Amino acid sequence: MINLIKKILIFFLLLIFFVSCEHDFPVEPVFIQRAELISYEFLSSVKADNLKTLTEGFNIDESLKNKFIYDVDVYKIIYTTLSPQGRIVKASGSIFIPKGIDNLSMLSVHHGTQSKRSNVGSVNPYYAIEGIAGAAAGYFTIVPDYLGLGESNIIHPYHHAKSSADAVIDFIKTSRIAAQILGIKLNGQVFLIGYSEGGYVTLAA
Repeated sequence: MINLIKKILIFFLLLIFFVSCEHDFPVEPVFIQRAELISYEFLSSVKADNLKTLTEGFNIDESLKNKFIYDVDVYKIIYTTLSPQGRIVKASGSIFIPKGIDNLSMLSVHHGTQSKRSNVGSVNPYYAIEGIAGAAAGYFTIVPDYLGLGESNIIHPYHHAKSSADAVIDFIKTSRIAAQILGIKLNGQVFLIGYSEGGYVTLAA
């Protein structure tokens, strides 16, 4: 009887050992790098005529308005970049794609100061109306939200040159990947513009 109990005990000990070993096999680590595309999501389409109507109250030269001829598809992009401390963090932005043309130049537009996290193009494209305008004029237009806005949940590093530049540079790289996935041909030209805080961000980038 004692021998039987010993055998049963040994059996259960061996069983526990082998079950626990199932989880001990080495797992290949996943290395996350900056400028990685996490996801892209279609947000909406905007008609060129809608943009012309929206900008009627603005003091915009008619010759510029006449260039708003393309309807626009809008996508939200989530990507990785660096925090001011050098850690890999999540950020977001929006891309605006003119419909019906190809071989596009990229226009990176940098918005002014925002105090509310959700007042960015990746949440509502009309918060980045300059992105709609750029695409309606025929550019593959991208508008990064910046760190601390949109999907980024850190404190916005206002007027911090390196992290401002990193967020833009990594978004440019990620947007190129998104363009390939979406079948959009880019011609290699990149233009940067911005106003208010976006002017600082443009110079930093």
